[in-house]
Amino acid sequence: MDREALIGELTRDEGQKLFVYDDATGLPLKPGMVCEGWPTIGIGRNLAGRGITAIEARLLVNDDIDAVLTELESAFPWFSRLDDVRQRVLVNMGFAGVATLKGFHDMLGCIADGDYAGAADALLDSAYARQVGARAVRLAQMMRSGQGHSIDRFEK
Repeated sequence: MDREALIGELTRDEGQKLFVYDDATGLPLKPGMVCEGWPTIGIGRNLAGRGITAIEARLLVNDDIDAVLTELESAFPWFSRLDDVRQRVLVNMGFAGVATLKGFHDMLGCIADGDYAGAADALLDSAYARQVGARAVRLAQMMRSGQGHSIDRFEK
């Protein structure tokens, strides 16, 4: 079978949308919307019926990490001078949006000054910490100590 021809035909017939949409209406899904059909993405990928594979999830998260890294390196000139663990803390937090992360003025000021204990305290004294609980505690410990735990496999 000519796979490239088939992909072209499917792209023509299904369309290609890079954001989740309602396949019944063709409209992008927004928070609070009721989906009339199936939540779909890409070239007809039914997310409710098929979802994504673990390999696709890894591909997506790697792309997201690259995007967050690029934003952090642009936003904070000192970012590249941080050690691996503290960079990971900021990338992790950057998943909420680098624009949101820029609002952590006290924490970022402490990091820029090398005051990692102060940065950890500022992180814990935030609305973000109250929202994410144990995640913030873990990130603050990593920021304070410069030590983190590596996870060898992706957990479900």
